[in-house]
Amino acid sequence: LNALLAKTVQYTKQTKDFVAEKYENIKIMVSRPQEVLPTISLIELSSTEESKIPKFLIDCTNQILANVHVEGIFRCPPDHDKLKIQCAKLVNNSLDLNGLDVFTKCSLLKFFYRCLQPTLINPIAARILRENKNNFSVANDIISQLTSPYKENFRFVLLFLKKVAAEAQQNKMDEVSLSIVFAPNFIDDFQKGDEAIIEFMIKFAEELSQ
Repeated sequence: LNALLAKTVQYTKQTKDFVAEKYENIKIMVSRPQEVLPTISLIELSSTEESKIPKFLIDCTNQILANVHVEGIFRCPPDHDKLKIQCAKLVNNSLDLNGLDVFTKCSLLKFFYRCLQPTLINPIAARILRENKNNFSVANDIISQLTSPYKENFRFVLLFLKKVAAEAQQNKMDEVSLSIVFAPNFIDDFQKGDEAIIEFMIKFAEELSQ
């Protein structure tokens, strides 16, 4: 297990260089069939901001929590054309969240993690987690050995999702529902059943953040 975890850390460190070498100055990647997405790098963001947590994530999650009781908060899609414009602004660092409805903010949050490269959970870590489902020690080791700022951001979003799930009686977004929404965005090489990995992590978000 330790050897695999070491490879996970090495993979995260090498991914940025690999993408730069393979694609040179091209800032797009194909992450899903027929879906071309821009690339967002936590490493680049953290180098230009004071906090390891990007300002967009702090502001967006705070504003979502202010409307956390809205039913189906992460399931109701906003206007597609308007969302496309806001996503472009997010990538260009010109996004203003003020005046946007909560469903657009939720979609922007999902878009951010869908564009994130490297992903929060790379293929090696995903394989370890699949082989050790519901194993707190393994999940904790995976997160703890992530490089900065990925470790801090993973813990941040898990705690946020825990807060959303705490209001599931009203918003209908419990750990299961949230894992269905976010697992494909968090896990590289996402496979059917991987939702259980994120569901487990959300349930133990506080313990995994210590």
